[in-house]
Amino acid sequence: MFVQEFEMPYNAPMVDTLLLSLRKFLIDHWTQGKPLLLGYSGGPDSKALLYLLLACKRFFPLDLHLIHIDHSWRDKSREEAMELQQEARSLNLEFHLFRLIPDELPKKNLEAHARSFRLQCFKKTYCEIGAQALILAHQFEDQAETVLKRLFEGAHLRHAAGMRTVSVFNEMVVWRPLLDKRKSELIDWLAKKGLRGLEDSTNWDARFLRARMRSELLPQLSQAFGKGVETNLCRFGQMASELAEYFSLKLAHCFATLNANAHEVHWDLSKYDLERIEWQYLLREWASRENIQLSLQVFDLCVGHLQKKSSAKNFPLKEGVLSLHRGILSFKRSIKCEL
Repeated sequence: MFVQEFEMPYNAPMVDTLLLSLRKFLIDHWTQGKPLLLGYSGGPDSKALLYLLLACKRFFPLDLHLIHIDHSWRDKSREEAMELQQEARSLNLEFHLFRLIPDELPKKNLEAHARSFRLQCFKKTYCEIGAQALILAHQFEDQAETVLKRLFEGAHLRHAAGMRTVSVFNEMVVWRPLLDKRKSELIDWLAKKGLRGLEDSTNWDARFLRARMRSELLPQLSQAFGKGVETNLCRFGQMASELAEYFSLKLAHCFATLNANAHEVHWDLSKYDLERIEWQYLLREWASRENIQLSLQVFDLCVGHLQKKSSAKNFPLKEGVLSLHRGILSFKRSIKCEL
């Protein structure tokens, strides 16, 4: 095979690897005809993603909408929200602004309630504009934090994989095209374009778990184990993801026998002779699809019943009643769940 060699001209422009990466992502996933909804905080990550998407409009006629949640936790947040709205106007982009009122939220677990509010806003806007996908600017360090958090929370391996580049959550297609990019890459890219993201002091506020992980825990782990701790966490998450994908494909035939309607589920698993880890993945996947929360104790008991095909056992849950009998899984949804 003849390979022609050539030298790059001395003054040739540097290849924009971030832009090429996002362009390839869009080639693989984007379909013309529906808007894209970008979660836009104005921070370095989301600002880099915004301007990368704008650069990609040279190749794709993207219909881009921005959504911003003003959490009202800082005095400057309202002013910054107005600045971002003006930025969107200057770029001829639709801007969807929501404002959270902290005093109306329970003081306990404020972070979780704020996340719930944020997701509600995303879902509302996503449906209103008929979006193809919600795009979020999570990056490499965010992924490491997510994997570490789930490990410490005792998550099953199926959930220890961290975030996925493409996923479906709450009936929304979610894209995270920057998951393999480091924050420093994004900041450098912005600097070369003469741009700078907003600095949100709550990212380092010790009241919030994520901030404590970022400012205290991960630096301590890096000091103790070496600077590669974030890389190793992401690698572990990737291995967990690959394992979950393996079991998903291996157990697909089991889901083909699932009978379900709006009120109840009937699933005859009596003919399957699975290993314990396979029963675990099967039950976790089913519970995730049904939005059912299983405590570790109930989960272990259910796996044991399925594996041994034991006699009847009922498990009252918040979402309904789960029954297992000789390998047959039944679930009757509560009236509250149906509403």
